[in-house]
Amino acid sequence: MTVHTATPARLGETRLPDGRLLGWAEWGPQEGTPVLLCPGADPSQSGCPPR
Repeated sequence: MTVHTATPARLGETRLPDGRLLGWAEWGPQEGTPVLLCPGADPSQSGCPPR
């Protein structure tokens, strides 16, 4: 099985008030419709986004 994941258009990190670091990635055009994906226990980008 081959899995293809496009390179994110934008990557970033945000420090939360309790000190934890939240990493995020964005795909697609900035003017597009936002979709929030929370992968659960899988902390990698392996399941994001659809082709």
